[in-house]
Amino acid sequence: MHPLLRKAADAPADSVERHLLVVAAVEAILDREVVLVGGAAVNVVTGTYLPTDIDLVASVTTEDREQLVDSGFEWAGVGHRHLSLTMPDGEVILVEFPDAHLDAVLPPERIEVQPGISISIISLDDLMMDRLKQTTDGTSVTLDAAVELASAAYASIDWDWLGRRSVLPELEAIGVPGALATVRREAKRSLRDRGRSIRGRAPMTADGALLERGARVVHEAPEDPEPV
Repeated sequence: MHPLLRKAADAPADSVERHLLVVAAVEAILDREVVLVGGAAVNVVTGTYLPTDIDLVASVTTEDREQLVDSGFEWAGVGHRHLSLTMPDGEVILVEFPDAHLDAVLPPERIEVQPGISISIISLDDLMMDRLKQTTDGTSVTLDAAVELASAAYASIDWDWLGRRSVLPELEAIGVPGALATVRREAKRSLRDRGRSIRGRAPMTADGALLERGARVVHEAPEDPEPV
């Protein structure tokens, strides 16, 4: 087993820390960047673990998958999307490579998992846009997920950038401007109901400490004058 996978095995079960170490291991085994996206990326920002697959963006060949198998993963073979990793405590982690190219405008961010161990993750604003696009399916599940992300990182999200992006024809056509207004309103309401200031949160390091993302600074934000 790869040394980083052994570190993951030693991490708490069902934790953000364990998932991040698995991502670091995949990158080390393949010897090239992979970018964390999807629900596991949301978990990093919120600091709350919710069960989800690990979705990674990278161009991966059959040989790459076989290399991962040699390092401890299991794969049923060509035609099967997921690789699985069974931890000594019985937790099964599923890893998928849904896309070869990152569907994002901004470059991914590099975050530190542990000293000397880092991974790439989709930028916060692109992640928020991804959740907004999913919200347009009209289900409460996707809306709740988008509101949770927005609440966790409210002041760190570039809402003006999202607003400008949302009115692009292809996004306006699927209802992203309306989704943006709803999610932002519900996020502010959620924060105020919990007696919290509108503020951002940075992703977590493996030891649970908050980490500033790039040039983003966690700070108190002034009250938003928009009506709730």
